Amino acid sequence: MKHLTILFLLLGGSAIGQNQLTLQHCVDLALANPLQTNTENAEMRTALINRKYQYWSLIPDLNANIGFNTSFGRRIDPFTNTFTTKNVNSQTFGLNSSVTVFDGFQFRYNRLVLDYSIQQKELSVERRQNDLLLRTIDLYTEQCKRSVQISQAGLRIEKYRALQGIQQQLIKAGKISSIDTLKSHNSLLNEELSLAKLESEQRLKNIELNFLMGVPLLEAHTFDPSSVSALTIVPQLQEDLEVEHLQLEAKIIENQWRADRSSILPTLSLNGSFGTGFSTNRKDATPNGETIPYNDQVQQNLSENIGISLNVPMFNRGAWLKSKQLSEIKRTQLRESIRMTEYEVEIHLIEKEQTRILKKAEIRQIEQIVANLLTIYDKTLLLYSEGRISYLEVETVFMEWQTKLTDLETLKLEFEKLSLLVK
Repeated sequence: MKHLTILFLLLGGSAIGQNQLTLQHCVDLALANPLQTNTENAEMRTALINRKYQYWSLIPDLNANIGFNTSFGRRIDPFTNTFTTKNVNSQTFGLNSSVTVFDGFQFRYNRLVLDYSIQQKELSVERRQNDLLLRTIDLYTEQCKRSVQISQAGLRIEKYRALQGIQQQLIKAGKISSIDTLKSHNSLLNEELSLAKLESEQRLKNIELNFLMGVPLLEAHTFDPSSVSALTIVPQLQEDLEVEHLQLEAKIIENQWRADRSSILPTLSLNGSFGTGFSTNRKDATPNGETIPYNDQVQQNLSENIGISLNVPMFNRGAWLKSKQLSEIKRTQLRESIRMTEYEVEIHLIEKEQTRILKKAEIRQIEQIVANLLTIYDKTLLLYSEGRISYLEVETVFMEWQTKLTDLETLKLEFEKLSLLVK
Protein backbone atom coordinates (compact mmCIF):
# COMPACT_ATOMS: atom_id res chain seq x y z
CA MET A 1 0.00 0.00 0.00
CA LYS A 2 2.83 2.38 0.85
CA HIS A 3 4.55 1.64 -2.47
CA LEU A 4 1.36 2.30 -4.42
CA THR A 5 0.87 5.60 -2.61
CA ILE A 6 4.39 6.69 -3.59
CA LEU A 7 3.70 5.60 -7.19
CA PHE A 8 0.54 7.69 -7.39
CA LEU A 9 2.34 10.70 -5.94
CA LEU A 10 4.98 10.39 -8.66
CA LEU A 11 2.38 9.96 -11.38
CA GLY A 12 0.37 12.86 -10.06
CA GLY A 13 3.45 15.06 -9.84
CA SER A 14 4.13 14.55 -13.55
CA ALA A 15 0.77 16.11 -14.37
CA ILE A 16 1.68 19.40 -12.69
CA GLY A 17 2.12 22.16 -15.24
CA GLN A 18 0.42 20.22 -18.03
CA ASN A 19 -1.24 22.25 -20.77
CA GLN A 20 -4.82 21.56 -21.66
CA LEU A 21 -4.94 20.46 -25.30
CA THR A 22 -8.14 20.91 -27.30
CA LEU A 23 -8.90 18.79 -30.32
CA GLN A 24 -8.78 21.87 -32.58
CA HIS A 25 -5.29 22.81 -31.39
CA CYS A 26 -4.16 19.22 -31.69
CA VAL A 27 -5.42 18.99 -35.29
CA ASP A 28 -3.87 22.34 -36.23
CA LEU A 29 -0.45 21.20 -35.00
CA ALA A 30 -0.72 17.84 -36.77
CA LEU A 31 -1.72 19.35 -40.13
CA ALA A 32 1.07 21.96 -39.86
CA ASN A 33 3.71 19.28 -39.22
CA PRO A 34 5.69 19.03 -42.52
CA LEU A 35 7.21 15.68 -41.58
CA GLN A 36 3.84 13.97 -41.91
CA THR A 37 3.35 15.02 -45.58
CA ASN A 38 6.98 15.15 -46.69
CA THR A 39 6.71 12.42 -49.36
CA GLU A 40 3.47 13.73 -50.88
CA ASN A 41 4.74 17.32 -51.01
CA ALA A 42 7.97 16.20 -52.71
CA GLU A 43 5.96 14.31 -55.35
CA MET A 44 3.79 17.36 -55.99
CA ARG A 45 6.84 19.62 -56.41
CA THR A 46 8.30 17.08 -58.83
CA ALA A 47 5.10 17.15 -60.91
CA LEU A 48 5.17 20.97 -60.98
CA ILE A 49 8.76 20.97 -62.26
CA ASN A 50 7.90 18.41 -64.97
CA ARG A 51 5.09 20.63 -66.22
CA LYS A 52 7.21 23.80 -66.03
CA TYR A 53 10.00 22.40 -68.19
CA GLN A 54 7.66 20.87 -70.75
CA TYR A 55 7.34 24.37 -72.25
CA TRP A 56 11.02 24.23 -73.06
CA SER A 57 10.32 21.55 -75.67
CA LEU A 58 8.80 24.34 -77.83
CA ILE A 59 12.12 26.20 -77.94
CA PRO A 60 14.55 25.29 -80.76
CA ASP A 61 17.49 23.24 -79.61
CA LEU A 62 21.06 24.27 -80.40
CA ASN A 63 24.00 21.90 -80.68
CA ALA A 64 27.68 22.55 -81.35
CA ASN A 65 29.92 19.94 -82.96
CA ILE A 66 33.63 19.72 -83.45
CA GLY A 67 35.57 16.86 -85.00
CA PHE A 68 39.21 15.86 -85.43
CA ASN A 69 39.82 13.07 -87.95
CA THR A 70 42.76 11.23 -89.50
CA SER A 71 42.09 9.36 -92.76
CA PHE A 72 44.32 6.96 -94.65
CA GLY A 73 43.88 4.68 -97.65
CA ARG A 74 42.00 5.43 -100.87
CA ARG A 75 39.09 7.76 -100.12
CA ILE A 76 37.44 10.97 -101.29
CA ASP A 77 38.29 14.13 -99.37
CA PRO A 78 35.01 15.98 -98.68
CA PHE A 79 36.75 19.34 -98.89
CA THR A 80 38.40 18.82 -102.36
CA ASN A 81 36.13 16.09 -103.76
CA THR A 82 39.25 14.30 -105.00
CA PHE A 83 40.77 10.92 -104.31
CA THR A 84 43.63 10.72 -101.89
CA THR A 85 45.87 7.87 -100.83
CA LYS A 86 47.85 9.70 -98.17
CA ASN A 87 47.15 10.31 -94.54
CA VAL A 88 44.87 13.33 -94.21
CA ASN A 89 44.12 15.26 -91.05
CA SER A 90 40.91 17.28 -90.93
CA GLN A 91 38.87 19.33 -88.50
CA THR A 92 35.20 20.27 -88.62
CA PHE A 93 33.27 22.87 -86.65
CA GLY A 94 29.57 23.65 -86.72
CA LEU A 95 26.28 24.55 -85.11
CA ASN A 96 22.91 22.95 -85.81
CA SER A 97 19.43 23.64 -84.58
CA SER A 98 15.97 22.15 -85.03
CA VAL A 99 12.45 22.81 -83.82
CA THR A 100 9.26 20.79 -84.14
CA VAL A 101 6.49 22.80 -85.78
CA PHE A 102 3.76 20.14 -85.58
CA ASP A 103 3.95 16.97 -83.49
CA GLY A 104 0.50 15.55 -84.09
CA PHE A 105 -0.91 17.24 -80.93
CA GLN A 106 1.34 15.18 -78.65
CA PHE A 107 2.46 18.30 -76.78
CA ARG A 108 -1.15 19.25 -76.03
CA TYR A 109 -2.16 15.83 -74.69
CA ASN A 110 1.07 15.35 -72.74
CA ARG A 111 0.44 18.76 -71.22
CA LEU A 112 -3.02 17.64 -70.06
CA VAL A 113 -1.48 14.48 -68.59
CA LEU A 114 0.93 16.62 -66.58
CA ASP A 115 -1.89 18.94 -65.42
CA TYR A 116 -3.97 16.02 -64.20
CA SER A 117 -0.89 14.48 -62.59
CA ILE A 118 -0.41 17.67 -60.57
CA GLN A 119 -4.05 17.54 -59.47
CA GLN A 120 -3.51 13.92 -58.50
CA LYS A 121 -0.47 14.81 -56.39
CA GLU A 122 -2.39 17.65 -54.73
CA LEU A 123 -5.13 15.15 -53.98
CA SER A 124 -2.50 12.81 -52.50
CA VAL A 125 -1.48 15.58 -50.11
CA GLU A 126 -5.15 16.14 -49.25
CA ARG A 127 -5.68 12.42 -48.67
CA ARG A 128 -2.63 12.24 -46.43
CA GLN A 129 -3.84 15.24 -44.43
CA ASN A 130 -7.30 13.69 -44.16
CA ASP A 131 -5.79 10.42 -42.91
CA LEU A 132 -3.75 12.44 -40.45
CA LEU A 133 -6.87 14.29 -39.33
CA LEU A 134 -8.79 11.05 -38.77
CA ARG A 135 -5.88 9.48 -36.89
CA THR A 136 -5.54 12.57 -34.70
CA ILE A 137 -9.26 12.53 -33.89
CA ASP A 138 -9.07 8.83 -33.02
CA LEU A 139 -6.08 9.30 -30.73
CA TYR A 140 -7.55 12.38 -29.06
CA THR A 141 -10.91 10.71 -28.36
CA GLU A 142 -9.08 7.65 -27.00
CA GLN A 143 -7.14 9.93 -24.67
CA CYS A 144 -10.38 11.63 -23.61
CA LYS A 145 -11.90 8.24 -22.81
CA ARG A 146 -8.87 7.31 -20.72
CA SER A 147 -9.03 10.67 -18.95
CA VAL A 148 -12.66 9.98 -18.04
CA GLN A 149 -11.78 6.45 -16.93
CA ILE A 150 -8.87 7.76 -14.83
CA SER A 151 -11.16 10.34 -13.22
CA GLN A 152 -13.80 7.73 -12.46
CA ALA A 153 -11.18 5.31 -11.09
CA GLY A 154 -10.05 8.08 -8.73
CA LEU A 155 -13.64 8.65 -7.61
CA ARG A 156 -14.11 4.91 -7.01
CA ILE A 157 -10.99 4.90 -4.86
CA GLU A 158 -12.44 7.76 -2.82
CA LYS A 159 -15.76 5.87 -2.51
CA TYR A 160 -14.01 2.75 -1.29
CA ARG A 161 -12.06 4.74 1.28
CA ALA A 162 -15.24 6.40 2.47
CA LEU A 163 -16.88 2.97 2.62
CA GLN A 164 -14.05 1.66 4.76
CA GLY A 165 -14.73 4.50 7.19
CA ILE A 166 -18.37 3.37 7.42
CA GLN A 167 -17.22 -0.23 7.92
CA GLN A 168 -14.98 0.74 10.83
CA GLN A 169 -17.98 2.28 12.58
CA LEU A 170 -20.13 -0.80 11.85
CA ILE A 171 -17.44 -3.11 13.23
CA LYS A 172 -17.28 -1.10 16.44
CA ALA A 173 -21.08 -1.33 16.67
CA GLY A 174 -20.85 -5.10 16.12
CA LYS A 175 -23.10 -5.04 13.07
CA ILE A 176 -20.60 -6.55 10.58
CA SER A 177 -17.47 -8.68 10.69
CA SER A 178 -13.97 -7.55 9.77
CA ILE A 179 -14.08 -9.68 6.62
CA ASP A 180 -16.02 -6.87 4.89
CA THR A 181 -13.09 -4.52 5.36
CA LEU A 182 -10.77 -7.06 3.73
CA LYS A 183 -13.10 -7.32 0.72
CA SER A 184 -13.35 -3.57 0.31
CA HIS A 185 -9.59 -3.25 0.78
CA ASN A 186 -8.98 -5.75 -2.05
CA SER A 187 -11.40 -3.81 -4.24
CA LEU A 188 -9.48 -0.64 -3.40
CA LEU A 189 -6.17 -2.29 -4.39
CA ASN A 190 -7.68 -3.50 -7.68
CA GLU A 191 -8.86 0.03 -8.46
CA GLU A 192 -5.39 1.42 -7.75
CA LEU A 193 -3.84 -1.14 -10.09
CA SER A 194 -6.42 -0.31 -12.75
CA LEU A 195 -5.64 3.38 -12.34
CA ALA A 196 -1.91 2.75 -12.77
CA LYS A 197 -2.52 0.78 -16.00
CA LEU A 198 -4.79 3.49 -17.40
CA GLU A 199 -2.22 6.20 -16.71
CA SER A 200 0.53 4.11 -18.30
CA GLU A 201 -1.59 3.55 -21.44
CA GLN A 202 -2.37 7.26 -21.60
CA ARG A 203 1.31 8.19 -21.46
CA LEU A 204 2.17 5.74 -24.26
CA LYS A 205 -0.61 7.04 -26.52
CA ASN A 206 0.42 10.59 -25.65
CA ILE A 207 3.83 9.87 -27.22
CA GLU A 208 2.14 8.79 -30.45
CA LEU A 209 -0.04 11.90 -30.44
CA ASN A 210 2.99 14.14 -29.84
CA PHE A 211 4.71 12.51 -32.81
CA LEU A 212 1.79 13.42 -35.07
CA MET A 213 1.84 17.01 -33.80
CA GLY A 214 5.62 17.38 -34.09
CA VAL A 215 6.14 18.38 -30.45
CA PRO A 216 8.55 16.83 -27.90
CA LEU A 217 7.54 13.20 -27.40
CA LEU A 218 7.47 13.37 -23.60
CA GLU A 219 5.44 16.57 -23.43
CA ALA A 220 2.40 16.02 -21.18
CA HIS A 221 -1.13 17.25 -21.84
CA THR A 222 -4.60 17.20 -20.38
CA PHE A 223 -7.58 16.64 -22.65
CA ASP A 224 -10.97 18.32 -22.96
CA PRO A 225 -13.76 15.95 -24.06
CA SER A 226 -16.09 18.90 -24.77
CA SER A 227 -13.70 20.17 -27.47
CA VAL A 228 -14.50 17.22 -29.76
CA SER A 229 -17.81 18.73 -30.85
CA ALA A 230 -16.15 22.16 -31.37
CA LEU A 231 -13.81 20.99 -34.15
CA THR A 232 -14.14 23.32 -37.17
CA ILE A 233 -12.29 21.08 -39.67
CA VAL A 234 -14.61 18.39 -41.02
CA PRO A 235 -12.84 15.18 -42.13
CA GLN A 236 -13.82 13.72 -45.48
CA LEU A 237 -14.80 10.17 -46.20
CA GLN A 238 -11.83 8.29 -47.59
CA GLU A 239 -14.08 6.81 -50.28
CA ASP A 240 -14.94 10.33 -51.53
CA LEU A 241 -11.25 11.10 -52.02
CA GLU A 242 -10.77 7.72 -53.68
CA VAL A 243 -13.49 8.60 -56.21
CA GLU A 244 -11.67 11.85 -57.07
CA HIS A 245 -8.41 9.94 -57.44
CA LEU A 246 -9.99 7.41 -59.81
CA GLN A 247 -11.61 10.17 -61.89
CA LEU A 248 -8.25 11.90 -62.34
CA GLU A 249 -6.63 8.57 -63.17
CA ALA A 250 -9.27 8.03 -65.89
CA LYS A 251 -8.48 11.45 -67.41
CA ILE A 252 -4.76 10.68 -67.38
CA ILE A 253 -5.33 7.33 -69.12
CA GLU A 254 -7.54 8.97 -71.74
CA ASN A 255 -5.02 11.70 -72.60
CA GLN A 256 -2.13 9.25 -72.63
CA TRP A 257 -4.07 7.25 -75.21
CA ARG A 258 -4.67 10.43 -77.25
CA ALA A 259 -0.94 11.20 -77.12
CA ASP A 260 -0.21 7.66 -78.36
CA ARG A 261 -2.78 8.12 -81.11
CA SER A 262 -1.00 11.31 -82.20
CA SER A 263 2.09 9.25 -82.99
CA ILE A 264 0.45 8.01 -86.22
CA LEU A 265 0.07 11.60 -87.52
CA PRO A 266 2.75 13.32 -89.64
CA THR A 267 5.24 15.57 -87.85
CA LEU A 268 6.84 18.68 -89.28
CA SER A 269 10.12 20.18 -88.13
CA LEU A 270 12.53 22.94 -89.17
CA ASN A 271 16.28 22.48 -89.05
CA GLY A 272 19.33 24.55 -89.85
CA SER A 273 23.08 24.23 -89.61
CA PHE A 274 26.22 26.31 -89.99
CA GLY A 275 29.77 24.96 -90.22
CA THR A 276 33.24 24.96 -91.68
CA GLY A 277 36.38 22.81 -91.74
CA PHE A 278 40.08 22.34 -92.49
CA SER A 279 41.98 19.56 -94.26
CA THR A 280 45.69 18.90 -94.91
CA ASN A 281 44.75 17.57 -98.40
CA ARG A 282 44.18 21.08 -99.77
CA LYS A 283 47.37 21.29 -101.93
CA ASP A 284 45.96 21.63 -105.43
CA ALA A 285 44.91 25.25 -105.01
CA THR A 286 48.39 26.77 -104.44
CA PRO A 287 51.15 27.25 -107.07
CA ASN A 288 53.79 25.43 -105.08
CA GLY A 289 51.44 22.60 -103.95
CA GLU A 290 51.44 23.54 -100.27
CA THR A 291 48.42 23.21 -98.00
CA ILE A 292 46.13 26.25 -98.04
CA PRO A 293 46.52 28.16 -94.73
CA TYR A 294 44.20 27.26 -91.90
CA ASN A 295 42.33 30.59 -91.71
CA ASP A 296 41.83 30.68 -95.47
CA GLN A 297 40.35 27.19 -95.49
CA VAL A 298 38.00 28.00 -92.59
CA GLN A 299 36.69 31.01 -94.51
CA GLN A 300 36.41 29.19 -97.84
CA ASN A 301 34.66 26.12 -96.37
CA LEU A 302 31.82 27.99 -94.67
CA SER A 303 28.46 26.27 -95.24
CA GLU A 304 24.88 27.02 -94.20
CA ASN A 305 21.80 24.83 -94.42
CA ILE A 306 18.08 25.43 -93.75
CA GLY A 307 15.51 22.70 -94.27
CA ILE A 308 12.02 21.45 -93.57
CA SER A 309 11.50 17.85 -92.54
CA LEU A 310 8.16 16.04 -92.84
CA ASN A 311 7.94 12.65 -91.18
CA VAL A 312 4.96 10.47 -92.17
CA PRO A 313 4.58 7.25 -90.10
CA MET A 314 3.64 4.30 -92.33
CA PHE A 315 3.76 1.21 -90.12
CA ASN A 316 4.43 1.01 -86.36
CA ARG A 317 3.88 -2.74 -85.91
CA GLY A 318 0.50 -2.34 -84.21
CA ALA A 319 1.80 -0.22 -81.31
CA TRP A 320 -1.09 2.25 -81.55
CA LEU A 321 -3.75 -0.49 -81.78
CA LYS A 322 -2.25 -2.20 -78.73
CA SER A 323 -2.25 1.10 -76.80
CA LYS A 324 -5.88 1.70 -77.79
CA GLN A 325 -7.10 -1.69 -76.59
CA LEU A 326 -5.15 -1.59 -73.32
CA SER A 327 -6.39 1.95 -72.66
CA GLU A 328 -10.00 0.91 -73.19
CA ILE A 329 -9.63 -1.99 -70.76
CA LYS A 330 -8.12 0.32 -68.13
CA ARG A 331 -10.80 2.99 -68.58
CA THR A 332 -13.57 0.42 -68.29
CA GLN A 333 -12.01 -0.89 -65.09
CA LEU A 334 -11.75 2.65 -63.68
CA ARG A 335 -15.39 3.42 -64.52
CA GLU A 336 -16.53 0.31 -62.67
CA SER A 337 -14.25 1.11 -59.73
CA ILE A 338 -15.72 4.62 -59.52
CA ARG A 339 -19.27 3.25 -59.49
CA MET A 340 -18.37 0.70 -56.81
CA THR A 341 -16.67 3.32 -54.64
CA GLU A 342 -19.66 5.67 -54.98
CA TYR A 343 -21.89 2.84 -53.72
CA GLU A 344 -19.52 2.32 -50.78
CA VAL A 345 -19.72 6.04 -49.95
CA GLU A 346 -23.51 5.88 -49.87
CA ILE A 347 -23.49 2.71 -47.76
CA HIS A 348 -21.01 4.11 -45.24
CA LEU A 349 -22.95 7.35 -44.87
CA ILE A 350 -26.16 5.42 -44.21
CA GLU A 351 -24.38 3.13 -41.75
CA LYS A 352 -22.77 6.01 -39.87
CA GLU A 353 -26.05 7.92 -39.67
CA GLN A 354 -27.93 4.87 -38.40
CA THR A 355 -25.18 4.20 -35.86
CA ARG A 356 -25.34 7.82 -34.71
CA ILE A 357 -29.11 7.62 -34.25
CA LEU A 358 -28.75 4.37 -32.30
CA LYS A 359 -26.05 5.82 -30.04
CA LYS A 360 -28.18 8.88 -29.36
CA ALA A 361 -31.05 6.64 -28.26
CA GLU A 362 -28.64 4.55 -26.14
CA ILE A 363 -27.33 7.69 -24.44
CA ARG A 364 -30.84 8.72 -23.40
CA GLN A 365 -31.59 5.27 -22.00
CA ILE A 366 -28.27 4.87 -20.17
CA GLU A 367 -28.61 8.35 -18.63
CA GLN A 368 -31.84 7.20 -17.00
CA ILE A 369 -30.23 3.91 -15.93
CA VAL A 370 -27.25 5.76 -14.38
CA ALA A 371 -29.56 8.11 -12.48
CA ASN A 372 -31.58 5.13 -11.19
CA LEU A 373 -28.43 3.21 -10.21
CA LEU A 374 -27.10 6.23 -8.32
CA THR A 375 -30.33 6.38 -6.32
CA ILE A 376 -30.17 2.64 -5.71
CA TYR A 377 -26.56 2.88 -4.59
CA ASP A 378 -27.27 5.70 -2.15
CA LYS A 379 -30.15 3.77 -0.60
CA THR A 380 -28.16 0.52 -0.57
CA LEU A 381 -25.29 2.25 1.20
CA LEU A 382 -27.76 3.64 3.75
CA LEU A 383 -29.15 0.17 4.40
CA TYR A 384 -25.62 -1.21 4.71
CA SER A 385 -24.69 1.47 7.24
CA GLU A 386 -27.65 0.27 9.28
CA GLY A 387 -26.40 -3.33 9.04
CA ARG A 388 -29.50 -4.50 7.17
CA ILE A 389 -27.79 -5.85 3.99
CA SER A 390 -24.45 -7.48 3.13
CA TYR A 391 -21.36 -5.86 1.64
CA LEU A 392 -21.71 -8.01 -1.50
CA GLU A 393 -24.98 -6.27 -2.35
CA VAL A 394 -23.38 -2.85 -1.93
CA GLU A 395 -20.41 -3.70 -4.15
CA THR A 396 -22.64 -5.27 -6.83
CA VAL A 397 -24.78 -2.12 -7.10
CA PHE A 398 -21.70 0.11 -6.93
CA MET A 399 -19.88 -1.68 -9.79
CA GLU A 400 -23.02 -1.80 -11.92
CA TRP A 401 -23.42 1.96 -11.45
CA GLN A 402 -19.77 2.65 -12.30
CA THR A 403 -19.84 0.38 -15.36
CA LYS A 404 -22.89 2.13 -16.77
CA LEU A 405 -21.38 5.51 -15.97
CA THR A 406 -18.25 4.60 -17.96
CA ASP A 407 -20.40 3.30 -20.83
CA LEU A 408 -22.32 6.58 -20.84
CA GLU A 409 -19.22 8.77 -21.10
CA THR A 410 -17.75 6.51 -23.79
CA LEU A 411 -20.97 6.65 -25.80
CA LYS A 412 -21.05 10.44 -25.60
CA LEU A 413 -17.52 10.69 -26.99
CA GLU A 414 -18.25 8.18 -29.75
CA PHE A 415 -21.42 10.09 -30.64
CA GLU A 416 -19.51 13.39 -30.92
CA LYS A 417 -16.79 11.73 -33.00
CA LEU A 418 -19.37 10.10 -35.30
CA SER A 419 -21.16 13.41 -35.71
CA LEU A 420 -17.96 14.88 -37.18
CA LEU A 421 -17.93 12.24 -39.90
CA VAL A 422 -21.53 12.73 -41.09
CA LYS A 423 -21.60 16.54 -41.23
